[in-house]
Amino acid sequence: MVNEFVDRERLRDRAREIAGGFAKLPPLTGSYKRLALTQPLRRLVNETVGFGLALGGISAYVARSRTAG
Repeated sequence: MVNEFVDRERLRDRAREIAGGFAKLPPLTGSYKRLALTQPLRRLVNETVGFGLALGGISAYVARSRTAG
């Protein structure tokens, strides 16, 4: 993860510099870096998807029972 301020005119060049540095890393290092950066997002998705699916199922059931009855 990179955190720095760059002028808009230099942003693309700086991003390519950083990406080039990442590309030079050993493959295993890149994999671990990706895992470390995506783990919090995966945890958030895993914690909330089931709840969202349950709410969707409940609302579909309620909607169907109102139209059927």
